[in-house]
Amino acid sequence: QPGESFTYRAAKRIELVLGNAGGLDITFNERPLEKFGISGQVVTVIFTPQGAEKTRRELPEPTQE
Repeated sequence: QPGESFTYRAAKRIELVLGNAGGLDITFNERPLEKFGISGQVVTVIFTPQGAEKTRRELPEPTQE
């Protein structure tokens, strides 16, 4: 929701699946990062001590019943 804030801590790795990559402001090690995608785009971001890496998350096609 707008205005919400979360803090995560890890020694080695954090993997986040962002459902709206363009709608988030992310700070990593006290530094703001650029947007990881456009509004509504789903991406996976992996944070390590070396930095952040974005990968595109491929969603499965919906099944028709």
